[in-house]
Amino acid sequence: MQQCLVIRNPKSGKVVSADFCSKIKKALKFHKYNSDILETDHPGHAKELIETSKDLDLIIVSGGDGTLNEAIQGAVVNSNARIAYIPTGTTNDVGRMHGYFGDVEDMIHQIMSGAFQNVDICDINGTPFIYVAGVGKFLDIAYDISSLEKQKHGYSAYFKKGLAEVAKKPTNYNIVYTVDGKKYDARCSILLVSNSTSIAGLPIYKGNNVVLDDGAFEVLIVDLKNRVDTLNKGISAIFKDITKSSGVIQFQTDNFGVKFLDAPDKNFCVDGEKLPYISDTYEFTTRGTVKMLLPQSSKRLFRQ
Repeated sequence: MQQCLVIRNPKSGKVVSADFCSKIKKALKFHKYNSDILETDHPGHAKELIETSKDLDLIIVSGGDGTLNEAIQGAVVNSNARIAYIPTGTTNDVGRMHGYFGDVEDMIHQIMSGAFQNVDICDINGTPFIYVAGVGKFLDIAYDISSLEKQKHGYSAYFKKGLAEVAKKPTNYNIVYTVDGKKYDARCSILLVSNSTSIAGLPIYKGNNVVLDDGAFEVLIVDLKNRVDTLNKGISAIFKDITKSSGVIQFQTDNFGVKFLDAPDKNFCVDGEKLPYISDTYEFTTRGTVKMLLPQSSKRLFRQ
């Protein structure tokens, strides 16, 4: 029997059934894994557990995008860690991108019928992330909503705050950004650096052939002129292709620096969590890969 550690965040957005853990153990036993389940009890706990783990064939992380981020941070330190993911957060962008569906037993079976893939790890000022780092309009909603609100109201908690944000006048920042040693001026209301096909439940990169193992990330700089423009670009993000809208800059790179000439009044959101400081300068790079056991449905996200 192979050895598996399951790290579960009990405070992630989705309320699970009382037999959630027993279902995990049953499904893993079917696939010839002995398993232990540990619950996190403080921020950074998943990272700590993975950093110190030994003699494991697989580590499964159950939680939201923020819990997965902790796992990735742990895997940066412990390069032997092999990670799988059961999405039980509120929006579960990463899980949806990977093609998960059904209950926890279904997801275990999907994982076990898949294959290990090398997934790029991105970096903002020394902090790893695997999904998205962003700042500006709407981006603080993810970390401002409490765990209790997420469990009680689910995705509607985000939707309600998002609607209220649409009615507010957008804040614009003058920035200078650097790519491949060249500097550019721009104005932005939203800045997103991501390795994902969708962000905040919106299919941002429709048909843009985003892959997760090309050693690069996508950058989206959005200038919102007013409330009407905010609404129009939101509609475009849902139904059209926002990357082709006026006032939007989009490109792919493996190195990106940005200096805010107007000090930002919000923290970056990194994989759904609040970056604990505000700066006028941020540097983005890629920093290797993490080996993840992913469902067959995720093959479209990789180069092979």
